[in-house]
Amino acid sequence: MYGVGAVDHPDAMKGRHMNCGNECSTEIAATDGSDLFDFTEAFLTHLRGYRRCAESTITAYRGDLSRFARFLQARKLPTCVEEITHRHIRAFAASLSDKAPATINRNLDALSSFFTHLVDTGVVDVNPVKGVERPKRPRKLPRSASVEQCCAIMAATSTERDRAMLALLMCTGIRRGELLGLDVSDLAADLSEVKISGKGERERLMPIPEQCRWALNAHLGQRESDQSALFLNKGMQQSC
Repeated sequence: MYGVGAVDHPDAMKGRHMNCGNECSTEIAATDGSDLFDFTEAFLTHLRGYRRCAESTITAYRGDLSRFARFLQARKLPTCVEEITHRHIRAFAASLSDKAPATINRNLDALSSFFTHLVDTGVVDVNPVKGVERPKRPRKLPRSASVEQCCAIMAATSTERDRAMLALLMCTGIRRGELLGLDVSDLAADLSEVKISGKGERERLMPIPEQCRWALNAHLGQRESDQSALFLNKGMQQSC
């Protein structure tokens, strides 16, 4: 279970609440100027006015920060921002262990952005979220389309250009940007292979399966432009 072995039990951290100038209240309605609740509103105002975040983003931040505040209050832990440490963050993450890794990471991202803002504005010296272990998202193998699905997609296309584009994508697995950046000169004369310009201007040669060549032949046979781009849109410009 995520983080349990490395996190202090919440009961063990009771009583660590120290004074922060005046005593930091655990009531949402009462703040002393260094309280999490005060700075949360200031941070959300910063997101709205300076970073021009969408309201949906601000609502998500508010929910994540409120969840953290409720966690601190329920365990009588400090809500004074100067007293919140990486141990509190780790305990909070462990309390979310029944959630998906993406949900835990989203909450930690919200807290990290919040404390980064407090560091930038001189309120605190360090971001307590830094160094907190994140749960790893399970890596899933991509699902490939079945032969029947590929045939149905090909049958639904209306132009030779579209069929050639789909055939190359499905038979070679090249990226969309790589496909749209192809020139006619990138194709071998017998259409047996294609030169791909990938990320970082790296080039590689990829074989073209025979079942894909008929689509390319048909596309090249009806292509009337002398432009270098292999795939042109209706305006005779390179597709994008």
